[in-house]
Amino acid sequence: MNTNHRILVIDDDAQLLDTYREILHPPVRQHSQLEDFLGLSQEQKTILPDFEITTAAQGAEGVELVEHALEADKPFAVAFVDVRMPPGIDGVETVRRIREVDDNIYIIMVTAYSDRSVDEMQLAARHDVVLARKPLGHEEIIQLARNACNSWNGDQILKQQKDALHRQVREMSVTRWYMEKMLSATKEGFLICSMDGTIRSANNAACTLLGHDIETLKQTNFATLFIETDTLPLLQEIVKSGISQTVKRQPITNGTTPTNSALSITPTPMRDPEQHTEQVIMITLTDRMM
Repeated sequence: MNTNHRILVIDDDAQLLDTYREILHPPVRQHSQLEDFLGLSQEQKTILPDFEITTAAQGAEGVELVEHALEADKPFAVAFVDVRMPPGIDGVETVRRIREVDDNIYIIMVTAYSDRSVDEMQLAARHDVVLARKPLGHEEIIQLARNACNSWNGDQILKQQKDALHRQVREMSVTRWYMEKMLSATKEGFLICSMDGTIRSANNAACTLLGHDIETLKQTNFATLFIETDTLPLLQEIVKSGISQTVKRQPITNGTTPTNSALSITPTPMRDPEQHTEQVIMITLTDRMM
């Protein structure tokens, strides 16, 4: 993302508008060799960002500039807005209208008077607003502009990260939906079990092959589903070895399942809510004879 240092200044005083330009975007002055030799050009200067300054003499004009900037996809990061700007709308109304069209812009309301309350100005801007009293000093103007621009750019980075995360979640949700559809349609049964044999999940085919619905399976230990009593210890040994093997076991069902089902057992890592690694067993059930 390109850094945004576009600044809008709205003030009815033309001299003040020139002052803002000179402070935030001063002209480059060439020093003579004599000045360099005498050390006259070595004064300390504030290193400024590359501010882009746009000015408006009235509030309505400023609102239009904000609208045009958004249409051009070049929004302002910050607006300095004077509170008193006769004969047009005042700064409070200007800020209210700006906020209606641009919810991201940072606003600095500048005033030398106390005829508008702080609460009133805050209510108009709603958020991301700083109230400053005239006269503003050179360094104060620079610091206000720099901080507001940095905040605006930081907000956009966070927004992009949030949008990217939402896209990833949506993509993962779609992928999971397709995977669930695929697992539901396959003739092979799939089970996820804890190392102690607790069944956590099963697809439709596994329910059919084992002769139980999903809720019943989740309340059943995997070892109790087969005639052979060494089924769970055998699975645990296979998981510990890290090598997938296929074993033949006879399920205890209502008679609708084939006499023997081939079980393909694969160890799969899984994280619990405390972020500890927990070993689980992914089991594939088929009705193919070994």
